[in-house]
Amino acid sequence: MLCESLTAYVLACFVYWGKRDRPEAGDGRGLAHRVVVTLLQMGNYMRKGYHVFIDNFFTKSVALLKELYNSKTYATGTVRQNSKGLPKLTKNKLEPNESAFFRQDFLLATSYREKKTQKKPVLLLSSKSVADVTEVETRQRGGGDGDRVVRRKPNVVLDYNKNMGGVDQSDMMLYAYLDERRTVKYWKKVAFSILNRMFVNSYILYKQNTAAENPIDRYKFYVQAVEQLVEDYLGGGEALPERRQKPGVVMIPDGKEKDCCVCSDRKQPGGRKTACTKCHNGLHGTCLAKHKCKK
Repeated sequence: MLCESLTAYVLACFVYWGKRDRPEAGDGRGLAHRVVVTLLQMGNYMRKGYHVFIDNFFTKSVALLKELYNSKTYATGTVRQNSKGLPKLTKNKLEPNESAFFRQDFLLATSYREKKTQKKPVLLLSSKSVADVTEVETRQRGGGDGDRVVRRKPNVVLDYNKNMGGVDQSDMMLYAYLDERRTVKYWKKVAFSILNRMFVNSYILYKQNTAAENPIDRYKFYVQAVEQLVEDYLGGGEALPERRQKPGVVMIPDGKEKDCCVCSDRKQPGGRKTACTKCHNGLHGTCLAKHKCKK
């Protein structure tokens, strides 16, 4: 899934179907490599100078950043030391608050250790960054309000932390009001997931374009959207023809009595306590066959 970093708007997504017979599957690029390229191609974002931020699941090789750079698309992502095509960057152990930079043409590799408790440094690879640091003042963990420490963080780390998180934010917005059951078939889960993503996207567009100072919250927006979608289906349709009720005999309520409209014989079984179910005239059960109801 590809998201806009600031608003978490979903730009492109597709469902992974597993291994399939595809011509590009044997080109040696790997699944993670193909996913990033496919998402960018789906939205027609290649060759436009965009900058994509990815995590180490997708940054498994230097080849991905090179391909994107050749397509006029920049990329920055965390990377593992054993990634394909990446030289060993941790020969010398870094001290806390220390950085190391390595450059090859347009690619910049950064190794950064923030604090003493961090055993392994963070490794990042970027095709659009500079080997520079910025002093950032942060509150020391476990200290008071006045206990602050100044850290020299690489600019690539600051950019990554600022722009990486659109997918997580989109998922958080999705699952806040997600009603999903295990018994639902998988294809239905996919369909409802796509529909829910559309609701999230629509609310993001609403907030970005509304002129109201206090826009309605997301829950009320969803409720109103659903009501408008089903409005045409909940309207009054054509009334069904009334089923003709067959005449029968029923006890007269409240202890009231009526003479039988057929025989008027009060000595018949039931006396004066039964009536026709349609015309409500007094009627014995034995006289039902002779009764001609006018309703």
